[in-house]
Amino acid sequence: MRLASTATILLALVACVSCGDSEESGESPCKAPMLNAVTALATVEGQPGVPITKMIFIDPGPAPVPASFKPITFSAEVQSEDRDQPLVARVFVDFQIAPNPLVGGGDVLAPSTCSDVRTITAQLGPFQLAQTGGCHQVALVVTHSFDSKTFQPTSPADTALLVWWMLIEHEPSSSPAATCPPGAPPPGDAGG
Repeated sequence: MRLASTATILLALVACVSCGDSEESGESPCKAPMLNAVTALATVEGQPGVPITKMIFIDPGPAPVPASFKPITFSAEVQSEDRDQPLVARVFVDFQIAPNPLVGGGDVLAPSTCSDVRTITAQLGPFQLAQTGGCHQVALVVTHSFDSKTFQPTSPADTALLVWWMLIEHEPSSSPAATCPPGAPPPGDAGG
């Protein structure tokens, strides 16, 4: 329960940071991209989507190889005042946590306006998933420009992101949420 509350607070903060000036000033309410957390899903091929308030569980079997994984598509509705720049999505495993996070490619949407509600997606493939195991943060990151060398957004002020937690483990314990994310209180612990 605490994980869901933390995720909701984080997403509200991300949404507010991306809002820009109000419509009362005559400017667009979204200078930077805005992702709609309510519509966000992580969908393992052939399975129902997982909202950001739930953990993504993957059991690769006893001998994880790329063939034991299915692609995961991360999606959300987005609004953005693009000013003739394409809108780009990527998905990162351990974004701004690991020195070399895994990166999955995503959509490049044609420029549009803030009033246009669109869906944007990015995907992690079997080869990327087979490189990792255990508990990981997964972020859907949307911006107008990524650095071609670091793969990071070039402007934090022009970036929106949503975060899921993913546990890759063969035969997860009876309570895998107790170990993911790291430092989370055990189930039933009110945190205080």
